[in-house]
Amino acid sequence: MNTAPYREWFTVDRGHSTLFINGQTDQWSYLCHPASPYALTDATFQALTKRACTTATSCTAIRQRFGDSNQAIYAHNGADGATTDSFPSGVPHNLPRSYRFPQGIANVAKGLGIVPQDLKGSGTTRSRISREALPPVLFLFDDESVRDVLRHYGNYLISKFDSRELLAGVFTAVAGVHDLNDKAAHSIPRAIGHYAPAYDPVSANKESTPLTFGQYLSKSSRDALETCNAQGIVNALASALLRFAELAGATPTWFGGRKPAHRIVLDALEGSSAEETYRSLLDKTITLRGQFDAVEWQSALLQVTEIGLHLAQATKFPQVAIDFLTGPDALQSPPAEASSSQTILNFYSHPPEMPKVRIRLGSIHSVKGETHTATLVLDSFYYEHHLSKLKPWILGERAGGMKKKAKGKPELESSRLLGRLKLHYVAMTRPSHLLCLTMRRDAFNAAELKQLQTQGW
Repeated sequence: MNTAPYREWFTVDRGHSTLFINGQTDQWSYLCHPASPYALTDATFQALTKRACTTATSCTAIRQRFGDSNQAIYAHNGADGATTDSFPSGVPHNLPRSYRFPQGIANVAKGLGIVPQDLKGSGTTRSRISREALPPVLFLFDDESVRDVLRHYGNYLISKFDSRELLAGVFTAVAGVHDLNDKAAHSIPRAIGHYAPAYDPVSANKESTPLTFGQYLSKSSRDALETCNAQGIVNALASALLRFAELAGATPTWFGGRKPAHRIVLDALEGSSAEETYRSLLDKTITLRGQFDAVEWQSALLQVTEIGLHLAQATKFPQVAIDFLTGPDALQSPPAEASSSQTILNFYSHPPEMPKVRIRLGSIHSVKGETHTATLVLDSFYYEHHLSKLKPWILGERAGGMKKKAKGKPELESSRLLGRLKLHYVAMTRPSHLLCLTMRRDAFNAAELKQLQTQGW
């Protein structure tokens, strides 16, 4: 089924109101309460939802689940999923229609579904911009030109979208592997860092714990740039200050409560001179959206130090706390050998002098469930180059997750290849208007490139 990550609906046959359950076990007692006969739950909590069905003895519970097994990417290779409450179960009803993207994108992506379906593209969505979709684009590169890919992508976006669309749209570049490791010098491109050397994988990972003060601000600044909401920046600054105080020796008594970090800091500083310092730092951080340059960060560092001393009730800081005070400016300066356009807060701005488009960089996992105006799927390396390995599917010569066999019982491909298919099926179904791929030039011969052109690339 081509839908958003599925939900489980429990419908109880009396009453008229709705309760949203967040997965906490102590809230299941409300399931059959007369005032809350309908409960909508996140299907991640399969064991809990099954418990709700079996314990709801005084009422009737009907469970309806939605999902797309072709997009089940949050599992390790070889994992079979839930064994006690598997999905899908019962008689499935396929929903192959998507209102996100048009048929052109559907035709490119549908072959990557492990369970093939006749994907219907009824988009594009008009939530951000109103215009017709564009044909898919393939960018080719070699070792010497890999760092020019994002520049060419930026130029292409500027040539196809007007200024209003560039401002309103969401433009991304994603890869299956986004963290360079000690083998980074080999198998170019291995990860996003080969395309954008200043890319910071920790700041891009929604689930990762920031390691420095600057990473706290960078993660929140990235979201603020798209949502224009300062709440994330406020709590990121407060969380960074609390972490700094903890490293400086404070006893973290604030853990386990429900107060936001900002309120905890205000309560701890109430009535002190450090309270005014915090409010001043907060105003500055919101104004700059967390994007301090080197000079601004040195000024802010004095305020951070004052607040940290008060929170930790300390007179000096251990080295681990000092090391934590890496500012956002250290994350903003690309290496000298980087491409001319800057990568700041994992946004690639182009052109660098007067940016017309901002391209968000991230892993494929980080964008699951999102809708983009345009998505560039970057090739990356895990044992082999992902997209090169999927070339038969991209060319339209293969479809689905079954091995090609002349005879005998049908057999699934290896778990690693199935993982590649799922991952890039997710990536290629994100855009509403433009899908782009980038692959090594030596992955194709002339006949294959001609074949792609006849298919609309």
